[in-house]
Amino acid sequence: MSDLTPEDDLTPEDWQYIAEGGLHVVFGFRGSDSHPFRGCVLRVPKKHPRVARAKRHLVGLSRALLTPRYSYDSKVVRLPIPFVSALFARAETHRPAHRLQEGEPGVLSLGHDDYIEATQEEDLATSSLPRDAESVQIISLEIKPKCGLVDVENLPTRFVMKEKANPDPRFAQRSAYNPADFHSLDASRFQRALMAIMDVPRNNFRYFNERRKGQQSSEHQASIPGEKRQFLLDVLTPIFAGEGETPPLVGDLLVGLLAAQSWGAGQQKTAEDVYASMTEEDRQKVDPGDSEEAAAIYDQAVLSFFNASQTDLPGLLTVVSPSDVLPHADNGWNTLQYRHHQAGQAIVRTPTSSSAAVEWVARYLMARTFMDVSLMVNLAVTPESDESLRDALTSRRYQRVPYQSGDIEVWYRVMVTDVDLKPAWKISRWRQDLDDILAAYHRDRDGEDVA
Repeated sequence: MSDLTPEDDLTPEDWQYIAEGGLHVVFGFRGSDSHPFRGCVLRVPKKHPRVARAKRHLVGLSRALLTPRYSYDSKVVRLPIPFVSALFARAETHRPAHRLQEGEPGVLSLGHDDYIEATQEEDLATSSLPRDAESVQIISLEIKPKCGLVDVENLPTRFVMKEKANPDPRFAQRSAYNPADFHSLDASRFQRALMAIMDVPRNNFRYFNERRKGQQSSEHQASIPGEKRQFLLDVLTPIFAGEGETPPLVGDLLVGLLAAQSWGAGQQKTAEDVYASMTEEDRQKVDPGDSEEAAAIYDQAVLSFFNASQTDLPGLLTVVSPSDVLPHADNGWNTLQYRHHQAGQAIVRTPTSSSAAVEWVARYLMARTFMDVSLMVNLAVTPESDESLRDALTSRRYQRVPYQSGDIEVWYRVMVTDVDLKPAWKISRWRQDLDDILAAYHRDRDGEDVA
């Protein structure tokens, strides 16, 4: 992947709008196949022009917690303001209406002699195809699993409550997807979640057009062809849920996601109270914009919770026992949720340790990140006898799926994306959002407003 600099001949016409969230807009390179930026995307900040470098270590920490197996190349680049302005102008007709209503991205208010720090990353929807692979077929999926833990015991997950009582008006159908099923490590429950997410996709699922050598389009389809549904069920089940006595191929990833989510699920009110008890100086310490000090604080927040050392950080969350992160009962909390919530309550009752409060809020903000990550899944369908292709896929961190059908092999890789840390100013909003969802859910269920 090539470095971008302000001196490069950056042509806005070579870049296509792909998607966006609250903090970034993603543009994919669609120029010549011989161009050094082939297979790259740019994640351009919408509000803060200098956040990319400051957040690099914190994003790296998030990935390290889930082991390098699930991470991908990323680097900070400087983009001239005129180039970024042209990108946004070209994207305007493709951006969702609710994003356009947010107004012009704040980064464009800078002078035209300034620059914006963005991140240049591998385009996981297009660049996973070996250049010399004539016979391989690539299928790419983007899955945003959402939070797999409940906020309130004996009630469904936040996604389920919102979908039942206050569905997104942008969509005609309600989704039956339940994030708890996706994270369950149970084959039947996972398949139920996968069918639901394919039936009524939200922003939590995208199926990209299949590609062979020379095809670089990453246009995603609104629906999945019928003949592909059973194939995806057969292939993705052993990856995410296992089969029989065989554990899931990415079980450590799902355990890690649940472990991190345990620092936040159901703790919105506690987070608001802990943050309110902190001094302004301590609040600044959890600001992701302060790279060096905040990075050390986030490191320590993880290590102190598990009583671990710095050398334990790579993959630390993935070695947590599944019994600690799977709920004790249907619609119940897990062990780590109880433990973290009790620690927060103790801080609120007796605010004697400034560092304890800072680390607690740091973990809470990391939890919010892990509730909102995306999983980019690449599936490679290859001839069974192609040894050279096996080597090429292995070098790109693909692993084989135990799938038997004719004379083909299926290989997979899963990458975690959207790992930007959430800002502390959202703490009160998350608490209010949950209150609103609970009120709407109870009205829908009981016909009355329950506090």
